[in-house]
Amino acid sequence: MSKPKRRGEKGLFGLQKKKSILFTFQPREGEEYSSDSEDSDYVPERHSSDEGEELPLNQVKKRVRKENVQHNKVQSGKKLRNSVRSSVEQCTLSNLDTMTVRLPDEILLRIFQFCVLNEGISKFLPRISRVCKDWNRLSHDPTLFEKLDLSASQLQLTKTLPKGLIENDLSLCKTLSLSGQTKLQNSIIESLLTSTPALVSLDVFNCPTIKPELVKRLPHLCPCLSHVDLSHSNDFNTSITISSIEVFITACGLRLVELRLARILAVKNNMKSLFKLLQDNCPNLEELDLRMNPRFPQAVSPHCYVDMVGFIKGCPKLKELRLDGVNICEKRETKKSYEPKLTNLKTFSQSAVVCDTSVQPIFYLMFGSDCRLTELNISSSNLVPTEIIDFVTEVESCYMADMKWKSVDVMILYECLSKWCTSLRVLDLSYNKLNEILDTGLGAYKLSNGVSYPLEVLNLSNTVVSSNVVIQMIESCKGLVSIDLTACRELPRGTKRIFQKNEFRTLLKILSGAGSDEDTDSG
Repeated sequence: MSKPKRRGEKGLFGLQKKKSILFTFQPREGEEYSSDSEDSDYVPERHSSDEGEELPLNQVKKRVRKENVQHNKVQSGKKLRNSVRSSVEQCTLSNLDTMTVRLPDEILLRIFQFCVLNEGISKFLPRISRVCKDWNRLSHDPTLFEKLDLSASQLQLTKTLPKGLIENDLSLCKTLSLSGQTKLQNSIIESLLTSTPALVSLDVFNCPTIKPELVKRLPHLCPCLSHVDLSHSNDFNTSITISSIEVFITACGLRLVELRLARILAVKNNMKSLFKLLQDNCPNLEELDLRMNPRFPQAVSPHCYVDMVGFIKGCPKLKELRLDGVNICEKRETKKSYEPKLTNLKTFSQSAVVCDTSVQPIFYLMFGSDCRLTELNISSSNLVPTEIIDFVTEVESCYMADMKWKSVDVMILYECLSKWCTSLRVLDLSYNKLNEILDTGLGAYKLSNGVSYPLEVLNLSNTVVSSNVVIQMIESCKGLVSIDLTACRELPRGTKRIFQKNEFRTLLKILSGAGSDEDTDSG
């Protein structure tokens, strides 16, 4: 009797199920003989002892001993690497605080000082004070307040100072700028000056709230003060009186090195007495700014007589003198130059001055022999610089814009540029409408193989300069960096703007094409 078939002997799709074998002594098909390469004692090109060749016992022991030595070396190498790695990790974890870079306070303060100069106190210090405790402590260090810039370009002050500024130690502050702060009260300024006893330089340019009482108290509040700027740029300051200036100069005269009193009405009305005051009290004065530029220059500037010989003797160290809009003269019969002269003078500015023929401007009398000026500004005047070319041998920056010369003075510019062309780096001839004077004067820059002209900046805006002159200037001045041709009516379209050095090739193409068209039309 046949056995009944068990249910489910056939698998999926009617296929016969394979019998699952859990364990057997018989090898599977294809695995009857194992590979020698998998044996731990396998050595290439050596006959195995399983093939019927038996090794002597001493060789077997020797081989086992050798294998054990190699195994121990590998294991020891692994242990060494692991130990080194673990020791490094432990060192890193244990010394995590010391591995963090921490610069000394001196270096951090030096870095902070540069950042304060670039970004300003009001922007930089509040940020670093919130970084960590150390930086917060360093943000109150007195050395960061040596140059305190609170000008309007940095922050706009209403009636009070920034919160916490007075609480800082300002005893090392040497430079303070409140330029452009128009709403700051005198009491606030005085409290700030009281906190800065070592102040050397004070800039209150364009601060109309400054009162005469504060000017008088400056020597007491700041006993080291030597650089002062009380000037204005827009309207005349009518609050500061000449008596307050006299008190200040008398008390600080010996220390004064820089004094700027531009556009103060009291100074304008008492120019002669002010020069006498400076002559008697300021032997170390180096920079003097008395600019009174009028908004609408008069046909003839009112003149005043000043004892310039006494002033030069009293202030022999003067390096910068700005008298724009101030017509200081001598009597016409004065022909001989001053003795002594301002031998250290580097900057002279007397623009917006139209002198009468009945007086002799000090411009012709004050320069010594072999004088080398960094800046000469006589714009909007009728001063004749040819009178000083025998004394002034070099000029780096010359401003002769909108000169009030006459058409007969054709050679003035030519003679000056012929003398100074080898030293000029900046030349401003804008707003000069006399074509003959301009073209003839710039003819001093001739193409020459032996001469190198150092001119870098040329301003010819609002002039009637011709294309040929512009081409000549670009070709002869190889160091030229910028040329301003704004509103030059005689130049072709597309050239009436400022050109930089990398645009000179394009400018020359336009001007050369315009020049050839003009020649063709004329032919």
